Amino acid sequence: IVRSGRDKRNSRGSPRENAIKAILVTASTPEALSTEGSPQFRAREWLLYDDALSLNPLVDATDGRVVQRFALATVYFATGGGNAWGDNNWMVGDECDWNFVDCNEYMEVQALALGKYPSLRLTENDLP
Repeated sequence: IVRSGRDKRNSRGSPRENAIKAILVTASTPEALSTEGSPQFRAREWLLYDDALSLNPLVDATDGRVVQRFALATVYFATGGGNAWGDNNWMVGDECDWNFVDCNEYMEVQALALGKYPSLRLTENDLP
């Protein structure tokens, strides 16, 4: 899902956006977050403007939840997203319900089961 530039401009600089950006710089480098097309940039843009959950650390989301969702979105974009993954439920709904994601009772990701998908193997450089 891609929102129009107008939608993005209207929400730029909002308290929610500023709070999320402040959290994300603790999980990635400013350069990766601002380099258009990088997995981190794409994950940040998705989290800020396209994620249907619209997490808000000022209201209902912990910093850890924001980082967790950002990290998973970064993995998704770093491995080719929907083009490489085919039909899947990533990027829709709660991340603990996504294929290949294992969470504990506190909704914290404990493992990713990507092993049977060789095209989704990650290197150290792919991670946020």
